[in-house]
Amino acid sequence: MIIKNISILSFKNMAIHKNMDLLINDGKIEKITESSESDKPVSFQPGEFIIDGTGKYIIPGLVNAHAHTAMSLLRGVAEDVTESDWFNKHVWIYEQNLIPDDVYTGTLIGAAEMLLSGVTTVADHYFAMDRAFDAYMKSGMRANLAWAVFGIGSDSEKQFETAMDFTRKYKGKNSRISISLGPHSPYICPEDFLKKIVVESEKLNLQMHIHVSETHNPKTGLISDILPLLNSGELVGLKDYGEIKEGALADLVIIDPSTPNMMPGNNIFADILYSLNNRNVDSVIVDGKLIVENGKLLTINVKELQAEAAEISKRLVATVSDKPMQHY
Repeated sequence: MIIKNISILSFKNMAIHKNMDLLINDGKIEKITESSESDKPVSFQPGEFIIDGTGKYIIPGLVNAHAHTAMSLLRGVAEDVTESDWFNKHVWIYEQNLIPDDVYTGTLIGAAEMLLSGVTTVADHYFAMDRAFDAYMKSGMRANLAWAVFGIGSDSEKQFETAMDFTRKYKGKNSRISISLGPHSPYICPEDFLKKIVVESEKLNLQMHIHVSETHNPKTGLISDILPLLNSGELVGLKDYGEIKEGALADLVIIDPSTPNMMPGNNIFADILYSLNNRNVDSVIVDGKLIVENGKLLTINVKELQAEAAEISKRLVATVSDKPMQHY
């Protein structure tokens, strides 16, 4: 694959490199050159798939560093309630009705939403992650999966063993999908349980994905401080992720700025941070493969999911118990 005549944006130093060609091969950026005057990249080969990047920008794929992707199925069912009621009177009651196939469908919906928004990598922390794995395989997205476990409750030991069975089975199964351990939080996982997770983490050489601080006090920051965080892969164990350079993973997003929300175009970095939406996501490439083309998702038929998602959500909120799976 070759991307021709495009402007490369660097979030590391807020630089724009105009009129560039990228050669993508075997999941990586093999070569970057200035666009040739002959209208053909230097490494052009007959039959090479070419994307014309004229008038567009290319950025590293965005990273969602914390998600419960399948919870897309619960969108809108617990709004305008207190934090404790959100958990205790809604979500932790509804989630008891989840079955593994629900996680597959919900993950496909969330993956579709992310990919169409330019997110190429996600750290997903939820249940039934074997089915989430299947969904991410279908979607073409890069993911780090952690099976969430509670450290208290009558079935906490069974949860732990289920999560560890998944972890051992799926660790290293696919280069695009990595595995982490997923203790829920310090308030649900006692210290001795967390220590047990740490031992397994060190034994398997895996990182942990945990809720540590669930309330935040946002502060105003500089664009140059914020933008690099949007595609920093170090949080999910991907070194040197988030830079467009030779040898880097080819997880890329092509941005079309020709919409009113991006005008007049005084500062493309500010426009991306404050104004960008999925109408501007022209193409998405993950692991060197085209996943979104001209704004259309190629791997998931979203319309086919719509009716199924509605039926699942209806079943999830048809509560049979007023007792949550845990207490917040």
